[in-house]
Amino acid sequence: MTESKDNLTPAMRQFHHFKAKHPDCILFFRMGDFYETFFDDAKTCSKVLGLTLTSRGKNGPDPVPLAGVPYHAVDGYLKKMLQAGFRVAVCEQVEDPKTAKGVVKRDVVRIVTPGTLTDEMLLEDKKDNFLCAIHLDAKGFAVVSWVDLSTGHFFVQRVPERDLLDELQRLAPAECLLADRRGELFDAETRRLAADIGRLTRAIVTERPGWYFDPYQARQRLLKHFGAATLEGFGIGDTDQDLIPPAGAVIEYLNETQKTALGHIQSLRKISRRNFLQVDPTSLRSLEILQTIRGETRKGSLLSCLDETLTGMGGRMFRNWLCMPLCDVERIEARQDAVEELTGAVDKLTELRGRLGNIADTERIAARISTFRAGPRDMLALAGTLGQIPALRELLGGLEAGLLRNLAERCDSMDELAHLLESAALDGESTCFYHPGKRAAVICEGCGAFLCPLCDVLLGGRHVCPRCIERGQVPEARETVIPPHTRLDQIAGSLGLFSLLTLFVCFPGIILGPLAVGFGIASLARPRGPVPYVRWGAAGGIIAGSIATLLAISWM
Repeated sequence: MTESKDNLTPAMRQFHHFKAKHPDCILFFRMGDFYETFFDDAKTCSKVLGLTLTSRGKNGPDPVPLAGVPYHAVDGYLKKMLQAGFRVAVCEQVEDPKTAKGVVKRDVVRIVTPGTLTDEMLLEDKKDNFLCAIHLDAKGFAVVSWVDLSTGHFFVQRVPERDLLDELQRLAPAECLLADRRGELFDAETRRLAADIGRLTRAIVTERPGWYFDPYQARQRLLKHFGAATLEGFGIGDTDQDLIPPAGAVIEYLNETQKTALGHIQSLRKISRRNFLQVDPTSLRSLEILQTIRGETRKGSLLSCLDETLTGMGGRMFRNWLCMPLCDVERIEARQDAVEELTGAVDKLTELRGRLGNIADTERIAARISTFRAGPRDMLALAGTLGQIPALRELLGGLEAGLLRNLAERCDSMDELAHLLESAALDGESTCFYHPGKRAAVICEGCGAFLCPLCDVLLGGRHVCPRCIERGQVPEARETVIPPHTRLDQIAGSLGLFSLLTLFVCFPGIILGPLAVGFGIASLARPRGPVPYVRWGAAGGIIAGSIATLLAISWM
């Protein structure tokens, strides 16, 4: 970066500020309708994404390399960057450019890495996208904790250190976290492990500071996340303290990269190896269970031949069942009973599959809702899925197998939520509800008397839902940008202030004080709008006007 900091524009100063905070990431810097990259980032993106490399200030002494991608197509470019092994920091405009004073405020709202994806376009429907953390102890064991951010499934397991690479090959994580051991005693061993992980699993290895894996901090992190006083409810007792560091490191890394809520990660499941048959990577490959030997593709493998699932959730579960066969005879027989009954009731099976074909990937939709990345399409898909639940529950409840009846009892159709989503009449073509600078209020279309006023406040009084007005749910007075009671509120406050400032002249004080009191009372007397608030201007006008009037009279 050769450009002198003294010659930088305010926007470029912002770029350097965020780049300094995220030096290991490619910085996508939002400018208008594009994400721009500069300097070495621009050169990298030009090669990886096939973009034309231009320059900013090409006629000046220090032209700045520049490459940009349109914001509406950014997902495709992010996918290519991740496949090339890069991490991307997304720097957004966090205020409306039309109302901004000076340079538009920006902030890094998300760091996109291979193991922290939630966007539908960046994920495979029937494959988990795991982020894992690895912690080695001094007793010859390794602890692995892994999470799929797109579904909220969170696990931890202790394995012999000699079996660590086998376990990672079975999990096939997208990204692995290791403690940074540079300059320490086990630095060479950590680097060898990182190289082996990258070679055998093709996962991106990310090193984080050692305090990520500090046992005390990791424990406090987990307790805070789950809102719990102890981890015993997750099966982690006093003898399992070695399971805590990698699990805590996973949560810290998600907080670092996502910068949003993680409420869909609601539990931590301890995996016991004795409950599952351990299939080593050599067997998985030789038997072509997940992919073929020659083409290394899913097509032609045992998984592709057996997988008749109709949903992404079912496909991911079936894949895990093949990789982790049960050892518990009772659970195996429960599955067999369910399969036997369904194959014997062809009509019910056909109807059941027809219903399942209309089920969306609710696990990933719930994750996007929790991380505030859901859009109208997700809401419509969720509404359609909830509409199928009552029929599914009735079908499963009419069967005899214990496993199927248990599923029927656990089906919750969430009728109130389904009705709310259906009544909202969302536009499935829209990609977002609201974005700073874009006066689009998808959530307001038919949302009802509760959400419409809130949306109106969000949009600064510039939008009123026409459907809500037609149904008589919003007073016609709200169609004005500044309602009458708001104008009275402003007038009362202004007059009260002026009446106090002009106390040194009796006449203005006597006139302005009563006027402030009058306008304040008139404002408070008007009916409140759909969104109640404290009218500070009116209250201040009454108080200041009264004081000014009394003092002016006493001085006469």
